[in-house]
Amino acid sequence: RRVFLLFGALTERKGIFAVLDALHHLSPEARGTITLRLVGRVDKADRDAFLNRLAETRTTCPEARIELVDDFVTDAALAQEVMDCDVVLAPYQDHVGSSGVVFWAAAAAKPLISQNTGLMGYQVDRYDLGLATRTTDPRALADAFDKAAPRPRNAAFLTRHSPEAFVSTLLDGC
Repeated sequence: RRVFLLFGALTERKGIFAVLDALHHLSPEARGTITLRLVGRVDKADRDAFLNRLAETRTTCPEARIELVDDFVTDAALAQEVMDCDVVLAPYQDHVGSSGVVFWAAAAAKPLISQNTGLMGYQVDRYDLGLATRTTDPRALADAFDKAAPRPRNAAFLTRHSPEAFVSTLLDGC
């Protein structure tokens, strides 16, 4: 399964409802390849509506694995979440600024699905950080889910920085 991670304060403005709606626009086969992790506190104003929509989505889209961690997450735990996922989600609803989500994803070399407007849309397009789409449109968001692919690991970098290369460097210096 590909793991899609949406983290931080879980609010309507950050796209929690749009992400759940997008799952309905995927085929059952596509949903069966997805784990959606929602990590962070659900906003009090959105809590009841979100939990109802989550329950409904779990019932109507049983192929998708949807995991909710409704709690404060430390930076260390968040770093592990980002490293463990395949795609980071920032489906903000017409946000004009940027977000730390962009930097978490970029630092971990994870593709990002974000809105195609505002500073985040510009950053994703300009720096090839993933896919910028109409995150207010669940169909467009579902298409982005289908198109999102994990970035290949840089094999040359990993070879140069392997444990074996490190030991070799130390021994050569002795």
